[in-house]
Amino acid sequence: MAKTTRKGLNEFMMETADRPFADEGPAWYAVHTRNQHEALVESDLQARGLEVVVPRITVRSRRRDRFKLLEIPLFSCYMFVSTEMDLENYNAIVRHRGVVCIVRTKGYCIPVPAETISSIRSMVECGKAVYPWPGLAPGRRVRVVAGFLAGVTGTLRRKSGKRFLAVGVELIGQFVAVELDKEVDLVS
Repeated sequence: MAKTTRKGLNEFMMETADRPFADEGPAWYAVHTRNQHEALVESDLQARGLEVVVPRITVRSRRRDRFKLLEIPLFSCYMFVSTEMDLENYNAIVRHRGVVCIVRTKGYCIPVPAETISSIRSMVECGKAVYPWPGLAPGRRVRVVAGFLAGVTGTLRRKSGKRFLAVGVELIGQFVAVELDKEVDLVS
């Protein structure tokens, strides 16, 4: 998992002055937020004109006298922001009071593949239950060509005789899966 420490603007400038960012142009970046601050950070960054994705799922929460449906972030304390990572955008993101840091590896802001963000969005919007998946062991990489998840790329996993399509954001070490119907067509 990538190191997530908060660095000041001067330290950032000194570290990145002699080398470029990991990617040129707009890309998706993982942003680590304080606990339960995803909605606040999301609305503030969207107000600044940034595209923000906080995948959410609906879970059943037991109350003392009833059950209640809650919408919670799929990846607790993480969100994804699409931006061209320059000094101005970096500063706008990390200076927000609910942001811990932009996830970095070896001093670089590493983008999350757009295909991964697209796959996670499709999984959440398909209407099927999405489950957290404990790590991602090697498996057969597949792309769904027909069915409710057409175009989604992930790893085919089997558990208790059922087929699951697992997608992970390796940068933050979190993975999710959705159960596949028998009639879903796959291509390796």
